Amino acid sequence: MEHYSLWTEEHGYLVEQFTNKQESIIGALFQHFIIDDNDKEQIRKEKKQNCNEDGARKLVEILGYRGKDSMPRIIEALATIKRPYQNIYNAG
Repeated sequence: MEHYSLWTEEHGYLVEQFTNKQESIIGALFQHFIIDDNDKEQIRKEKKQNCNEDGARKLVEILGYRGKDSMPRIIEALATIKRPYQNIYNAG
């Protein structure tokens, strides 16, 4: 099994989900030591030179290289990102 095979089948879905949320996703992954400064720079460079979608593709590519051993940490990091209106629902 290739190191990135976990991500390739649903690659399009992940890119779509990450495209407009890149900065919050990058921040969460960085805080959980899943990506580093170099990774952030690569993602932002791709986004700036091309488009948001290409930045999201680069993010998925980098996460794919982290492999299945990092998956629990990736999920934990993504779970920390607030969804729109989440704090309204939790206020009651």
